Amino acid sequence: MPAAAAYSLLNKKEDAHDDPIYCCSWANVKSGENGPTKDYIVTGGLDTLIKVWKLDNNRLELVHTLQGHCMAVVSLAVSPDGHTIASASLDSMLIIWELLSGNKVHEIQTGSIDVWKIAFSPDGSKIVSGSHTGKVTIYDIVNNSIDKILDTRGKFALSVDWSPNGKHIATGSVDGVVYIFDVVQCKLVHTIEAHTQTIRSVKFSPNSNSIVTASNDGSLKIFDVLIELLVDQLDDQLDDQLDDQLDDQLVDQLVDQLDDQLDDQLVDQLDDQLVDQLDDQLVDQLVDQLDDQLDDQLVDQLDDQLVDQLDDQLIDQLVDQFDDQLDDQLVDQLDDQLDDQLDDQLVDQLVDQLVDQLVDQLDDQLVDQLDDQLDDQLDDINTNNGTYICASGNLVSSLSLSSWVVSACFSPDGTRVVAADDSVTIATTNMKQLKTFQEHTDIVWDLAFKPDGKKLLSVGKDKTINIYETPIPKQQNT
Repeated sequence: MPAAAAYSLLNKKEDAHDDPIYCCSWANVKSGENGPTKDYIVTGGLDTLIKVWKLDNNRLELVHTLQGHCMAVVSLAVSPDGHTIASASLDSMLIIWELLSGNKVHEIQTGSIDVWKIAFSPDGSKIVSGSHTGKVTIYDIVNNSIDKILDTRGKFALSVDWSPNGKHIATGSVDGVVYIFDVVQCKLVHTIEAHTQTIRSVKFSPNSNSIVTASNDGSLKIFDVLIELLVDQLDDQLDDQLDDQLDDQLVDQLVDQLDDQLDDQLVDQLDDQLVDQLDDQLVDQLVDQLDDQLDDQLVDQLDDQLVDQLDDQLIDQLVDQFDDQLDDQLVDQLDDQLDDQLDDQLVDQLVDQLVDQLVDQLDDQLVDQLDDQLDDQLDDINTNNGTYICASGNLVSSLSLSSWVVSACFSPDGTRVVAADDSVTIATTNMKQLKTFQEHTDIVWDLAFKPDGKKLLSVGKDKTINIYETPIPKQQNT
């Protein structure tokens, strides 16, 4: 039987809220250490309420109605263990709830920030949210405080997600750009010009290697982000290696280069310095040499008058004689003196200059080495049939739908994606459509897979909750 024939509508809950339903999430909660796992659904909407539903035998039973917001609830997130709910509202409030009891744990004031989509960290201790300023805020829900603030330097960060491996955060903005941050370094590491209009949804794949985006431009897209993130990581590693590997061998090379680069200009400078540094001791030595070389007759005539009568003409003659006698031995002595006189300031200056030269001289051979390293580290990457379009941020596949695509996500096994416009479309990751549900009578605002991937939840403007059976096909042609 074809895979699409197995998809079906299991439950349709009409008028689940009094107004349009904007957001939904699954929760699987284990009763005790060895107890059974129970399925819950959480919904929120324009009526300012959060409702917790228990799903048993494909039937919905209302468990809690949570009140605390004074404006529309626009985003919900459930912690990985299923015990905690986070809700975001247009009233600029983040509220943390206990799912089983329905109790409010605490409120997080966000000031004048327009909080929209939110997502939990993989360990459940933090929540990330975008804002109209383009800044991304990470909240510590244990200490009820702001942990970090990341800046896209872009426009309204409408959608957000935290990678399952915990390393990255992705945001989608109203100008169609995706921003990806390194959480540990608090650093913007990659941007993708993904869409021509607002990105309503951005979600990581289960292996954190890809993202799926949904936009007002009517398209659903999958991007491979691992390659770009690896390139950035390699770039940082090489910078660190370059600093760490400036060892004795490199210092010796720098010294050798310095010796080789002593040119005529430096020799002239040394010559001038030598003349200037001729002190009384050197003069005395020259006088002694002159005394020894002057014959007895000249000594007799000059001996008494020499000290007083040594005028500028004689000094010039002596200097000229000395210049003529500068042989290789004296040059070697000067070179030794120069080495001894190179103080810390000169060494630092020379090292800085040579390091700059070294960085500038990174040639094609180094580029080839980087390419080889990148190839070696990409052995385990799922290349999705090798389809990459680097100019578009490694676009893997895309699908055009009939209207705004306001929500999208991967299935838990990463083999499928689902998108919401005025219907619910399920497709493989190469955008082969498996099923389209048209059970809603108006726009579908949000959807979510059950953690095992066998069921799907959708909510919409028609105030309806729909639950579908979405069995995992035995073979997926992705």
